[in-house]
Amino acid sequence: GSESRDTQGRGTHGVSFSADGLRWQPYEHNPVLRGYQRGDAASAAMLQFGPTPEGPRDFPTARYALFPKVHVEIGQQSHDVPWRRRCFTVCTSIDDPDVHPFSQWTEPMLVLAPDALDDDMANERLATAKPILLRDHPDDHRCEFYGLVVWRSGDVFLGLIWVYDAAFELSRIGGGSEYATVEVQLIASRDLIHWHRAGNRQPVIARG
Repeated sequence: GSESRDTQGRGTHGVSFSADGLRWQPYEHNPVLRGYQRGDAASAAMLQFGPTPEGPRDFPTARYALFPKVHVEIGQQSHDVPWRRRCFTVCTSIDDPDVHPFSQWTEPMLVLAPDALDDDMANERLATAKPILLRDHPDDHRCEFYGLVVWRSGDVFLGLIWVYDAAFELSRIGGGSEYATVEVQLIASRDLIHWHRAGNRQPVIARG
């Protein structure tokens, strides 16, 4: 989905459709999602397969899931102000025979957010990466989730989550965002709400 801002400053996502994967037509009633603290990425997954399709337990009639990124205040930074961290939500398609199946969605629910262990592991990874870091400040260290790709495998949903270890706030030198390293970890779920961080949160795709 594409992302922009509306006149009230809310993040918005729109959808496009294609018959051949080459030529795309934006949906005439975009945006299909809007809200405050929305991020710049959203990936989709198909939930139902086979002649008698059935979605996951908590969304048995949904055909698709969408995973919009959001910014959530988690933890404290050095000046007692919560970090606004990148996290992921899930929403599912609302089936209505009178509208396009990709155009109506449930309200996004927060399902993937970094915790204290992620922060501890980010500090360890950044210490290991220190020889290659161009910028680094220990007060800025934290973990966020930058991207997510989900797909169904049988009755399990697998995901590749981009784990973003912030090393330096570029606002210290007049810029925006952060200087960070990124690795890819594997996650799994049966219901799209509760996710297992597979492999003790170790990367499945190494940096470099």
